[in-house]
Amino acid sequence: MIDFYFLGIGGTAMASVAVALSTCGYNISGVDTNVYPPMSAFLERNGIVYFNGYSAEHLETLTPNYVVVGNAISRGNVELEVALNRRLKLVSMPEIVREYLIQQHTSMVVSVSINRKFEN
Repeated sequence: MIDFYFLGIGGTAMASVAVALSTCGYNISGVDTNVYPPMSAFLERNGIVYFNGYSAEHLETLTPNYVVVGNAISRGNVELEVALNRRLKLVSMPEIVREYLIQQHTSMVVSVSINRKFEN
């Protein structure tokens, strides 16, 4: 079983990808600060366990296959530093979306253009 650990799981995009991966049968966990509704409720409703607040101890007890690094995470984040020191595989959310959610499917993109003419 593949395990994903999300740094910044409380964001709208990150939480949505975490739930999508969970629905596909992958093990998901993560961390963020100040996760609040609607994303906290969304994660909890879908059985996603996450830590509130970053701590080096979180990744010392876990061995995920992938650490998904959110855009808001930068060097100096204690959990990112632990992941780097342990040489865990770091990936971006778009990489995970491509490899685990899109690649094995046929994609279809729909675009709608609304052209409005305003009269005074």
